Amino acid sequence: MCDLDHLQEIWTALAKNRLRTFLTAFGVFFFLYVGVEIGFAGWVYTYAEAIHLGGATTAAALNATFWGAFLLGRFFAVGVATRLSAGRMLAIAGGLSIGGAAVLAVSG
Repeated sequence: MCDLDHLQEIWTALAKNRLRTFLTAFGVFFFLYVGVEIGFAGWVYTYAEAIHLGGATTAAALNATFWGAFLLGRFFAVGVATRLSAGRMLAIAGGLSIGGAAVLAVSG
């Protein structure tokens, strides 16, 4: 016969392990996300200078525009998130992502 206390201990251990795994994955995801975000911002500056887009001032303005658009996008997302369900937001974001990828693929 199974001891209920023993089953409770096993369940608690599994729950702690799942939480630890989830938090580790979450931390790794955000570490990579922020790394890509900052790496892209640095790359945009370097690329703008490499193609002689207008000098260091223009490259810095392009970098500032990137971060400003990022900030405005996050403010906009807060407003959208309060009005839409999570499923609807994911569907819209997925559609926009596919549409953006299609535009990039077609534009060469």
